[in-house]
Amino acid sequence: MPRHFIRTFNDYSLDSLLYMHGIEIKDRHTASWDAIMIAQLFSILFEQLRDKNINIMQKLYEYLNGGGGTAHDLILS
Repeated sequence: MPRHFIRTFNDYSLDSLLYMHGIEIKDRHTASWDAIMIAQLFSILFEQLRDKNINIMQKLYEYLNGGGGTAHDLILS
């Protein structure tokens, strides 16, 4: 999902995405902390979707497939 939103970014690794969104990286490669950090990242991404009035997965799918704009319209900071 992040590649559709962050078009100018070259590194989509978890560490880079966490850093980009200001999420503190703790105890990487442990299941519990990786899950917590991924949940924080998804929370931020879904908030950004909501800000663009994309509030259900079907709407996201349609948007990304040309029904409501292009992926370039979804560049999120």
